[in-house]
Amino acid sequence: MNRRRINDEELAILFNLIGQGIWYLQYMEDALHTFITLKVDIKKIGSVNEKEGEKYLSKRRSNTLGVSLKVAKENHILSKELETRLELFLGERNWLVHRSVNQNGDDLYLDFTRNKLIARLKNLCQKPKFYIRFSVKK
Repeated sequence: MNRRRINDEELAILFNLIGQGIWYLQYMEDALHTFITLKVDIKKIGSVNEKEGEKYLSKRRSNTLGVSLKVAKENHILSKELETRLELFLGERNWLVHRSVNQNGDDLYLDFTRNKLIARLKNLCQKPKFYIRFSVKK
């Protein structure tokens, strides 16, 4: 196996995918925070005023995805299928944010592992994963 440095084009792709992944995951997290605020804190539309609703939402937005998922599971507001999808996504999110450089830094020097890393990032950035439908349980 030949080792070589990542070239400028590959590095630009890598950084673009990292940024895209983080951007999308923030949208997904915000959707989950909003859903939790509506289902757990407010419960009934119109039951709180706008200022109170914003206060609840602000509090929820300070939670990590892991904490939000735990709250959603404890309150049984997600389908089992969505819980499973979000748990898998949480693992990928945590890898991207906390471990991708440390675990995969050496992968940038071999074509096979570099391509595998880029494919993992592309998979994380696929839009259908971020357009999660939060179905309301009655």
